[in-house]
Amino acid sequence: MSQGIVVDANIVISAVAPANAVHGAAMALLRQHVDEAKCLHRLTLAEVYAGPARDAGLEEVLRLEKVLWRAGFVEVAPSDGPTAIQMAAARALGLRMPDAVVLATADRLGLPLATFDVQLAAKARARGLVVYGAKSA
Repeated sequence: MSQGIVVDANIVISAVAPANAVHGAAMALLRQHVDEAKCLHRLTLAEVYAGPARDAGLEEVLRLEKVLWRAGFVEVAPSDGPTAIQMAAARALGLRMPDAVVLATADRLGLPLATFDVQLAAKARARGLVVYGAKSA
């Protein structure tokens, strides 16, 4: 895979919601990586789409999907993503499953991780991954 970053759902959700308290920080982080692929695991995409699906329906999800693809977001192909064992190992570190999937994806692809989640960031840094967004714990 070409140069890129793995993006946690909290970054995407904040970026697409102007009223979100960290919208500006999410947009600034994404602008710093404008020329890189912004990689999302399928579970992360589902997490991003859940709110719009609930609040506005499938049409809004399809609109958001187009916006994300135009902005350089890509879904990690299952063959490139983490295995069930890799995700389970990340989950065993005490992370919630969505965060474990993000960590395992970044680890598997060998890419930096973008997140505002301090616990996820600490686990990623402990594994030697570069982290953008979250301050050190």
